[in-house]
Amino acid sequence: MKAIVTRQQLLILTFIVLNFISSAFVTMPFSSSEAFAQNRVQKLWRRFVNRPSRTQRPETVGRGGGNRDRCPFTDQELTALVPVSEELGLSYVEKTTKAYPTWYFFVPYQPRLGIETEFVLIDETEKIIYQETFPLRDTPGILKFSLPVETTGLEVNQDYRWVFSVICNPRNRSGDATVNGWIERLPAETLPIGLQDTDEINKFIFYIERLIWFDAVESLVQLRSYNFQNVEYEESWESLMEILGLESATDQINSLR
Repeated sequence: MKAIVTRQQLLILTFIVLNFISSAFVTMPFSSSEAFAQNRVQKLWRRFVNRPSRTQRPETVGRGGGNRDRCPFTDQELTALVPVSEELGLSYVEKTTKAYPTWYFFVPYQPRLGIETEFVLIDETEKIIYQETFPLRDTPGILKFSLPVETTGLEVNQDYRWVFSVICNPRNRSGDATVNGWIERLPAETLPIGLQDTDEINKFIFYIERLIWFDAVESLVQLRSYNFQNVEYEESWESLMEILGLESATDQINSLR
């Protein structure tokens, strides 16, 4: 008597096999040399700025400011560490797997009394999820901001708009230096079994190969902090800065909060 395999059983079997393969991939150890061989990571960074135009959002600004209103004079621009297309200069809806992701911004202005920064997170219904201002400090340089765990985290498969501003004149916000973009949280099913238990280099390679921007950048920041003399990590960081047009930016990263 022949055994009959139902469609449901076949789907379950396929799911088990795929999870096994994903798990094997994540737990397979990478050496630093293998992961970065032949400029592998440098080439992967380039993929972020060469994606199809249909994935871009026309209402985004990755750079902003110039020398407007009361902003201190600078020949550099406020820049969000997110990729923009080489063809049109528009940014994309970048991905994360985290409910509380981290953003990075290059702020070219010297701190000055009265100048503040502001971060705003807005959901698809235009409801403000988070909004807070901070005094400008530790600049010029790169500032990082992590969404506080006390606030509402990102929901999966939802697009959120974020806006980061340097408030140069509180009485005239039209003079703000501002950058903005979009972020989407991926569902847990996107991640292979065992990813969170593997080492940081495997996480980084997984994120960058699958174009998960926010997590790839955060993993590279972690790798550099743990191995600040690692030449390969530094070269990858330099490659990242190059595609963002921030070759001359300082390597130091300070917290916005």
